[in-house]
Amino acid sequence: MATRQSVLALYNAVTEDLTTLDEGANRRSANLRTLRTMAADVVGLTGSAGERGWYGELLRYFDAHRTGTERVTATSLDAAVDDLTSEDGKPLPPSWAYRAIVAAYVLDQLTMAGVGAEREPNLLARMIAAAPSEGPGFNDTGKVGEDAANEFAATVLETPPKSLEGFCAELRMMSGALATAVASLKSTSGLRKVKQEYCSVVTTTAEWPNISYGKLKSLIEPVNWSKFYQEFFCEMQVNPPNEYGWLRILESVSGDCDRYTLDTALKFWKQERSGGLFLNYDLDFDDTGPNVDNLVLVDNGYIWIKPIVAGQPDKGVKVRTSKQLLISGMSATAMTKLAESFGWATNATDMFHDAAKYPGTGTPFSISKPGAKPLKPDTATTWPVIVPKLPADLRDEYCADTTQFVKNRLTFAGQFVEEFTERWKDGLDLAEIDQLNDMLIAEAKTASKQALDAATENFRPKAPTP
Repeated sequence: MATRQSVLALYNAVTEDLTTLDEGANRRSANLRTLRTMAADVVGLTGSAGERGWYGELLRYFDAHRTGTERVTATSLDAAVDDLTSEDGKPLPPSWAYRAIVAAYVLDQLTMAGVGAEREPNLLARMIAAAPSEGPGFNDTGKVGEDAANEFAATVLETPPKSLEGFCAELRMMSGALATAVASLKSTSGLRKVKQEYCSVVTTTAEWPNISYGKLKSLIEPVNWSKFYQEFFCEMQVNPPNEYGWLRILESVSGDCDRYTLDTALKFWKQERSGGLFLNYDLDFDDTGPNVDNLVLVDNGYIWIKPIVAGQPDKGVKVRTSKQLLISGMSATAMTKLAESFGWATNATDMFHDAAKYPGTGTPFSISKPGAKPLKPDTATTWPVIVPKLPADLRDEYCADTTQFVKNRLTFAGQFVEEFTERWKDGLDLAEIDQLNDMLIAEAKTASKQALDAATENFRPKAPTP
């Protein structure tokens, strides 16, 4: 199950539907503003021009890091839904269940409003049915199931679109059916300016009432992660500590380790505080290996864990995570979805799900100790100029798109002159003038959209094809 790729496909479907909000009769819908606001709040997408092409950007990025000959191509919505709701599969990991559920909620609301592709508004029920149910101890491995999911989805979709907080409040009311790890999850995404560039920042908070703090502490050392969570951490290669005392790891992660890997050199600082523990991480610029992507300028954050009940480590844990990401040349939307999908902000909590069930042992947790030298602060105010490798066919594609754009405008000009001449023969009345004016307005909108799409697709290349 390529869960991450499938959830990204759900978010892409949201973007595709939202782009139709301002087209045809939809632009006159009384619910337009409500739908757009709801989508922006719940999944962080608006369908605006600046968001176009983010999915293709990510696929191109993954494909550039593929490990074999198979291309990393787009997943259709139907294939993604089938993958996430496989009858033979296990329940979705909690964080991914949450993301699939909120994306499905937005898609169903858009469908019911007549926006986007035609389909049955049943995605929300299907995603909830595939989510993990609550269970005693850590045996919550069953699915919610169709009956409870259908009842909840029908109730939620009867009322007007909700904000993220409103919808999550509804999820929390599914007590006894939906796992607390899903219903309690809170995730936020935003942008932060660092050295004149915008970084994506994703944070999460979740409670796990059925995970032992001691069990997590025994496996939280980064070198252990690829032992019990191989669906994301393909390999964790340890390097000698640096002179400041930070642990150094070459991390290889993926949404499908058999097809591609993203290699990042990281350094970790680990401590225990206030009855819990934390790990801070940042890029390790000392590692310049051949697979390390030098276009990644920022990749840092933290993970913080403590018992829900102070002094009672067996009563569950509370987890907070944060990830900040900046990749030179990548759009803010693509970076944010990459941070959500391939950062600790999503994967850390699900990693604990597997850690709690892992029967083996690992390298014990150890706190970091200062090295021989104090860490020097980064006082630079700008980033180094890094020129990305552009597609070889960029110039040809740009010329071809420009030629096609000009041909389309000339074709319209000929059609308009022909229409005007035909109507002029017996005199123009007011209704005909309005119709001709509507033709010009529609063409202006079409031309501006085609120009923007052409420019976007040239500099944010189309998704790879098989």
